[in-house]
Amino acid sequence: MASIRNAPVDIASARILHYLRTHNYDDCAIYINRLSPNTFRKILANDIPIDILIAQLPFSIEVFEVIYSKIFIHDPDTFPLRILKPEQIISKMISIFTTSFTDK
Repeated sequence: MASIRNAPVDIASARILHYLRTHNYDDCAIYINRLSPNTFRKILANDIPIDILIAQLPFSIEVFEVIYSKIFIHDPDTFPLRILKPEQIISKMISIFTTSFTDK
């Protein structure tokens, strides 16, 4: 049996999507963190539904933290702006903070 670090892309992708569908963000973040950088890059490019994660903020923030950290640690020079959409994440977080402050 392959370790999580060396998991095949299709199996790792299916596991991540399962965690996201079941809103199990903690386990998803842990799993992504344990993947090899090469496997993670392949999954990020094709399989992680960033728009859904953005819609599920603030609950999915831990997953974004792991994704961004993993990219900056292993390959900071090729940050995938189009895939990760940092402007949308920041906009959504500002909206969440604004709503929480106006509700008080």
